[in-house]
Amino acid sequence: MRIKIVFFVFMLFLSTKQLIAYQELKITNEVKEHIKARISRGNSYGIVIGVVSASGTEFFSYGKKTVTGEEKVDEHTIFEIGSVTKVITTLLLADMIIKQEVKLSDPIEKYLPETVKIPERAGKKITFEHLATHTSGLPHIPTNFSFDSDNKYSETELYDFLSGYKLTRDIGSEFEYSGMGMGLIGHTLSLIANKNFEQLLIERICNSLGMNSTRIFLNSELKQRLSKAHSDKKETQYCYLPSVFDGAGSIRSTAVDLVNFLSANINIKNTVLKNAINLCHQPRKSTYGNEKIGLGWFISKRNGREIFYHAGNTFGFASFCGFMKKVKVGVVVLSNSHSSVSDIGFHLLTDGQFELDTIEK
Repeated sequence: MRIKIVFFVFMLFLSTKQLIAYQELKITNEVKEHIKARISRGNSYGIVIGVVSASGTEFFSYGKKTVTGEEKVDEHTIFEIGSVTKVITTLLLADMIIKQEVKLSDPIEKYLPETVKIPERAGKKITFEHLATHTSGLPHIPTNFSFDSDNKYSETELYDFLSGYKLTRDIGSEFEYSGMGMGLIGHTLSLIANKNFEQLLIERICNSLGMNSTRIFLNSELKQRLSKAHSDKKETQYCYLPSVFDGAGSIRSTAVDLVNFLSANINIKNTVLKNAINLCHQPRKSTYGNEKIGLGWFISKRNGREIFYHAGNTFGFASFCGFMKKVKVGVVVLSNSHSSVSDIGFHLLTDGQFELDTIEK
């Protein structure tokens, strides 16, 4: 019996020690040197990391905003965050659910014009939950949309696609990542609120969480802080999505703002959005392997750790947001190159057990 008690106390000690270690999560020298090597070899031109835990926040920045300029990136530099937008869109949805403006089980056709025929299958309708968990059966991108269309894809074209699309499998039966599905959430919420997506973003999320540099359209002051975009070791175009897809990937933000966002998600920052945030964290569907998805957030079990995360890529930027809720730590990684930075985020969240990518020479 004594042996069992001693063993229990020892395991409790290890658990407590591990908890303390995570609460004091730091950006390691290994990661800093790795980032410097990435930038010196042209894999990116500027990278910013933000770490938040119960013991405070830390930022590390390295590199420049442009290929030829000298202005350095920092935690206030604005980056396109791509698909990290999606977990902000689902938080907007959750906020409207908590306020009883919509239900997660509502068919989206309820809020669209009567002339729009949303695809059905086996008598089942696409709901907000299907869209937020990528189980609607809708494709990633509509077949009548092209990124070369000069941002002129209209509401009418979206409705035409939806009205003519035939689902290839039962609704809710299978996970398939759908950018247009998340865009459709944002578009539908805008119709319900009679406000454009950015107005909803500012009023319901940014103002509540102190995300004052998080926008879709930048004023003159914010434009001064926007980094250039890079791909294949040269500057490239910014990503401008049609407004009907704003909820999928149009947001621009900073490491400071996204650390504020993660602080609310790990319950360090007190906010009126707390119940909506918790709603987003509930696992709902399986994705790949042992991963699940909540409302927008992917939930991964790595070495016994439950990690909530989402990554984003545009033509010339990459982003990662991830956190461990139980031990209250979060990581933001932003880069002004399209090359993924998810390995850096996972490396920090797993205490180095997730290996950093090999750097291209």
